[in-house]
Amino acid sequence: MLKTLKRNLSNIPGTTLKGKYLIIESDDWGSIRVPSKDVYNKLLQKGIPVDQNFFTQNDCLESSEDLSALFEMLSKHKDQTGRPAVMTALSIMGNPNFDAIQANGFKEYVFEPFTETLKKYYGQNEVLSLWKEGYESKLFVPQFHGREHLNVTRWMKGLQNGLPNTTSFFHLGLTGITAQMAKEERGDYQAAFDIDKKEDVEYLKTVIKEGIDHFKNFLGYTPEYFVPTNGPFNNSLEKLLFELGIRY
Repeated sequence: MLKTLKRNLSNIPGTTLKGKYLIIESDDWGSIRVPSKDVYNKLLQKGIPVDQNFFTQNDCLESSEDLSALFEMLSKHKDQTGRPAVMTALSIMGNPNFDAIQANGFKEYVFEPFTETLKKYYGQNEVLSLWKEGYESKLFVPQFHGREHLNVTRWMKGLQNGLPNTTSFFHLGLTGITAQMAKEERGDYQAAFDIDKKEDVEYLKTVIKEGIDHFKNFLGYTPEYFVPTNGPFNNSLEKLLFELGIRY
């Protein structure tokens, strides 16, 4: 209650807008969740209730068909000035390189840019050009959600300690199963900016810097808006975000 009151009070000095606005924001673009229908069915066979969670039911890496359908829908709806609807796409810049991590015996995390993940999933298709086409058309405006949708330190610790379901899911190419669903005593793997010890903050500085660099290199502009995956975020990192161009 007190936290909500403070948040509302902090907004009082802000700008007041007249009229009605519809804000469309969508998370996790560029991130894998459940890699395929085949993996989804294997999880069900293992007794993992992925059919009872809307993320594991529906969330996967976007295809060119997904983006084309989205852009068609957004372009049909225009405001009073003739501008089409626009989606703010909170974007992830990469995923774990499962093959490389397995090759080094889970000793070291290896990052894979989402552009490479897309090639593995769909080959040389239109997804990457559609991202840029959507931005140029002002239908699809990516902003920063993280380097990957994964608490790297926590996940690697789980793999190194041989947590059974964490390891089993790794070999299926996924990380996004909750601790409750996996029936494991561990923290949230999807909360990339959560910390278990003070030292984790230093690693997160690297995650932020590299993530924003990948964003700029791919999309050609600096993101202004950031939402940490799953919510948790250490306030000491706000200064770094500001220095790197984040304003909201």
